[in-house]
Amino acid sequence: MIHSPIDPADAALAALLQLLKARNYHFVTPTPATHGLVLSRPERREARKIEDVLGWSLPFGTSLLDREVMQLLETAGALEEAGEGRWRSLFRVSSLGGALFLHSAYPTDDEDAVFFGPDSYRFARLILSELS
Repeated sequence: MIHSPIDPADAALAALLQLLKARNYHFVTPTPATHGLVLSRPERREARKIEDVLGWSLPFGTSLLDREVMQLLETAGALEEAGEGRWRSLFRVSSLGGALFLHSAYPTDDEDAVFFGPDSYRFARLILSELS
């Protein structure tokens, strides 16, 4: 059996999900319209907690996140500069049941963006009801 080496970026993202789960991270992704409405509020210009960074896609100063989370995001190549010494995550993390899922940061305008939102939750409920 041939074992391919694990990509360090993928390993960092997997470790991030495990860390967030251990810390009881929770974020339910709203519709893009709701997301835009919330972010249009003047008080929603910079992240104040980890859900703002990994859920709402708000820019943040490096002192907001602890070193372990920052290291994982850096190793994953999951950060972009947002100006004024701030950073922005290229991913969001959303919860569904007891699991966490990575998907594209807001806005999901890129051609290859992965969107997780209300339809994802409805589809998951449908699958669970059909399986039971």
